[in-house]
Amino acid sequence: MSRPKWLKSSFVKNKLYELFLMDYYIKAKNIKKADSNAILIVLGGGLGDTLVHYPAVKYIIAHYTCGKVLVATEDKWISHYEVLNLKTVFYTYTNNLFKRLSINRKFFKEVNRFKPQRVIYFHAYKQLHKFIGCESAIAGGYISKNEIDKKTRYFKQDKLVLDLMYEYLFELFNRKNIVIDFSIHWPYRNKEYSNIICFGVGAAGAHKMMEVEKSVEIIKYLSKHFPDKIIILMGSGERQERYANRILEMIDNDSVKSTINAFSIVESFTVINSCYIYFGPDSALYNAAALFGRPTVVFFPYEKQPFEHALPNVAHVKGDGNITHEKFEFGTKLLNSITIEDIENKLIELKL
Repeated sequence: MSRPKWLKSSFVKNKLYELFLMDYYIKAKNIKKADSNAILIVLGGGLGDTLVHYPAVKYIIAHYTCGKVLVATEDKWISHYEVLNLKTVFYTYTNNLFKRLSINRKFFKEVNRFKPQRVIYFHAYKQLHKFIGCESAIAGGYISKNEIDKKTRYFKQDKLVLDLMYEYLFELFNRKNIVIDFSIHWPYRNKEYSNIICFGVGAAGAHKMMEVEKSVEIIKYLSKHFPDKIIILMGSGERQERYANRILEMIDNDSVKSTINAFSIVESFTVINSCYIYFGPDSALYNAAALFGRPTVVFFPYEKQPFEHALPNVAHVKGDGNITHEKFEFGTKLLNSITIEDIENKLIELKL
């Protein structure tokens, strides 16, 4: 039997956190708004979310002329935004209570000094909204009903994420004639990686990853189809490292190498921006390859996926699900029924 939530350390920490920030909450409620029409953009979610949202943020900064714009993001995503020349203030969701208090007190103080008239939450809402003084908000993503208040215009995550970005901007600018350039110019490229095939092995959940044997089957095919290329396995974390090691144990080929945990975020993006082609599941690395304009083959676990980007350089692969096996260590029926013929067809689609 699980413990009551009020006995869990995470619950106690969150209550202490809110208690010590309550003075900023009270100040935020009583702030008199200037007639500046200033807006605050809060970027959150995973690494892939921060990339997908960037083109819409760039559009707002370029076209919003009614007032000032301030952009906020989690502290762990600052590095790649700096490369993209996006200046941000930052907050944190760290489990270290004292660090979270220290960083976020400064964050809320700066934000409420900025006096935003409206806040736009790109997949970020929890523990932030009640401490920010504003007249209205736009929010979307996976948010529970008890986090939404009457001043928030909420968009449910029930459509393609790039289409959702248009919904945000239609609401903000009150017009429909908006065209977003979803390509991202990553300024770094290294010719040493131009002969590389990047194969992403991991994702946020095991259901998005293929069975190891299926990855091995595809990698062996790629080695034969592109005999002059080097295949590098990309990802980070212990689970992905174990997964990559299992692949290498099944493949006796010096042209397949693991780079798990070898690169920082910025270095990973530079490798992807330089590579010949990217293969992998729905993940941050896939989103980077897609938006950087690299030829990309992505494997999806379900029929309808919000990150199925309709971009000319991206080919989506799903199997027919026609397999009898029900339980998988990794993936779903659609993922684990992908065939080599499916891969061949997508390479033809990409003219490779």
